Amino acid sequence: MKIRGTAPPSLLDSYGGERLPVGAAVLRLTDAFNQLVLGRTKAQRLVQTIAIGTLTRIPRTKRMMAERLTGIGIGYPHERGEDRMVGRRMPDIECDGKRLYERLREGKFVLVTAAPVTLDRPHVVHTVDKHPELPDAMLVRPDGYVAWASERMPSSSELSAVIDRWSPVA
Repeated sequence: MKIRGTAPPSLLDSYGGERLPVGAAVLRLTDAFNQLVLGRTKAQRLVQTIAIGTLTRIPRTKRMMAERLTGIGIGYPHERGEDRMVGRRMPDIECDGKRLYERLREGKFVLVTAAPVTLDRPHVVHTVDKHPELPDAMLVRPDGYVAWASERMPSSSELSAVIDRWSPVA
């Protein structure tokens, strides 16, 4: 990805607020995991065997543990009223016959909409595909996290405003 210096200063200002809580959560998880796995006494090994065996048999817990350990389950805070997907890692869905993560390789924002829209933004990749479990429109950051989402199809002017906020052109 080529850095063009076009992002608003507020984007860099938000980095600490986003990453510090995530880093602290990762450290807490790592410490708890190490305490569980590295136990040396018979009692610690027994608790370890029971805990890990139990947790890995519960599908939701198993998925949550895998997501947290791989980093995919890490989410960033979003403002009240924003869609539930904002700040979460975007799933690797199929979009117009290609995987979303393939489209992200261009190092650009990707706009995913449930219906075609007129978009004259060469610095944003646009793809159309309907996924009933996801919002009708989502702007995905180059790092794979959802910057913005809407449960309804927005107008062209609404999309322009969103794109200008997140991915302005110099």
